[in-house]
Amino acid sequence: MIITCKERVKQLKYGRRTSGEYFYKKRIAPVSAKAKDAELARKLWIWSEQQVSS
Repeated sequence: MIITCKERVKQLKYGRRTSGEYFYKKRIAPVSAKAKDAELARKLWIWSEQQVSS
């Protein structure tokens, strides 16, 4: 696996295990309620499928 310099800086700055987090101003931030909404995610998925299939 090749890691770019930029990726290595991220690893050193945020820790190797930081994954799937939302960042705001270089800090881990809480995720909004809309981001956790499964029904909204399903609707977005359907909409995005329609956009790329047309």
